[in-house]
Amino acid sequence: MTNATTGTAGIYKGNQTALAYAPGTLEKGRTYYWRIDEVGAPDGPWKGEVWSFTVATFEFVDDFEGYTNPPSNRISTFWVKGGGGTVGYINANYCETTIVHGGLQSMPFDYNNLVSPYDSNASAITVGTSSLAGIDDDWTINNSKSLEIWYRGWPASVGSFTGSGTYTMTASGEDVWDIANLRGTGYHDECHFAYKRIDNGDAYGYVTIIAKVDSISDDTSPWAKAGLMVRQSLDAGSKNGFLCITPEMGAAWQYREVDSDVSTSYDYYSRGEEFIGLKDVNDPYWLKLEINASGGYVDAYYSVDGSSWEYISAGTPMMTLPFYVGLAATAHNSTATCTAQFSNVTITAGSVPSSWSNQDLGIKSNIAAPLYVTLQDDSTVGGDKATITQPDANEALRTEWQAWDIPLNDFKVANPNLNLNKIKKITLGVGPKSGAKGTIYFDDIRLYPPRCMPGKTPDFTGDCFVDYNDLREMANKWLGSPVDPTIDLNQDDKINLGDFAILAEYWFEEALWPL
Repeated sequence: MTNATTGTAGIYKGNQTALAYAPGTLEKGRTYYWRIDEVGAPDGPWKGEVWSFTVATFEFVDDFEGYTNPPSNRISTFWVKGGGGTVGYINANYCETTIVHGGLQSMPFDYNNLVSPYDSNASAITVGTSSLAGIDDDWTINNSKSLEIWYRGWPASVGSFTGSGTYTMTASGEDVWDIANLRGTGYHDECHFAYKRIDNGDAYGYVTIIAKVDSISDDTSPWAKAGLMVRQSLDAGSKNGFLCITPEMGAAWQYREVDSDVSTSYDYYSRGEEFIGLKDVNDPYWLKLEINASGGYVDAYYSVDGSSWEYISAGTPMMTLPFYVGLAATAHNSTATCTAQFSNVTITAGSVPSSWSNQDLGIKSNIAAPLYVTLQDDSTVGGDKATITQPDANEALRTEWQAWDIPLNDFKVANPNLNLNKIKKITLGVGPKSGAKGTIYFDDIRLYPPRCMPGKTPDFTGDCFVDYNDLREMANKWLGSPVDPTIDLNQDDKINLGDFAILAEYWFEEALWPL
């Protein structure tokens, strides 16, 4: 290509006047090279650089890259929600642009299985109006044999609140601060909150909460936080005040004056010497919030002994009855869990509920539930359907992208009447499971021909061929524990003669999946 001229047969394609060139049918998986020379210019022709591209080995069903903001091209126009499902965001992005497997976008899907049949789903048609831009109705094209769907979720909640007299709280969460909302605009907090709803002040018109923060774990972040909180509501973006202690950064009085707006903090590291007293406030320390129930302002105090109090001269949110007061903690790390202990907790008000309530606020977490995919054809009225379900409900809790590879023949086994040459709809779902809720992200839905897939065939070394090297890998794991799932070909939790029999069936043969 580099030295090709206008006389090089099979490479030179003639002078071009259009802005696009159609090369015709290209071979899957093959790399092609191209060069454009400029002709007609002074001192020309000018030789161009050599470029290359490799043709994908798959057919894409949807890569979620083509969706944009106009209603006619939004993701929720093409992927239609069903049951308790929600497709896409309501802000200007609509698609997820940070949590992606490939490219620039993925599909965020909320599931909320509150009512019978306790199912959430999203469906897209593959032919006709508002159909996907990828593969048409023939899902066997180019010898396609398997369907691949990439997905990920969020972990289960780790938040808890236990004890009597002395309380222990566990929490994850990115921060109690300005965490950008994924849906809509503005900001929210991520913490665990143990609270009581207050409807009126005491005889003097005040609501007071006092607690001693005995400890907060130091293994999640120097800015992990535990302390006293007052919130206007239980919404994650609610107006609030939070007086907290950190493992290494002292104490802070912070608040949000307007729902979903930015927060303000008074601490040594953001305010300097004026708040030097907060720098060395570490556990164990006493904290107090005093809320004027009629005026709404909040005063914050700290104490080394619970008797002599230091007032934090700072701004305040304006609270309106009823509101919620209690204890809160955040790990300042969405993938870790912090632990905080509180004691000597007292709440003074006109009336105080006897029992505590507690919940996560704003923390992204999933409740385990099975994932499924349904294919529907148009060969009959209503279409024949076949559904494949993930056997492990905990797949919804995965925090790294996972490939779900399904032989297309599995759909035929589930329903022999399904016509893979006339697929008109694909449905992705979560359920059925009562009470399950959370968010799953889907990306890069593809169809593949048979391919080299170590771990799914007797080819353990990744060379697409079954030989002595693969037998050696199996021998090294023979009757071993724990069982290597990539060697356990018949999935009976043993590496034994059953697996050897499968390997022997493909001895000295190319091993492509699906087998």
